[in-house]
Amino acid sequence: MPTKIGLMFGISGIAAAGLGALADATSIEHIFNYCAFLPMLGIITILLPAMKRD
Repeated sequence: MPTKIGLMFGISGIAAAGLGALADATSIEHIFNYCAFLPMLGIITILLPAMKRD
């Protein structure tokens, strides 16, 4: 489990840096509009098939 937590912190840091760079290139309003749709990705994950482990 700790490996997954570390991976998610790493991905989150990279995403934050990417969103910051995109905000510098465009505007913060553009990023707010983009991030408003991110919770939909979490909701859509409910539709993913369950993985069976052996």
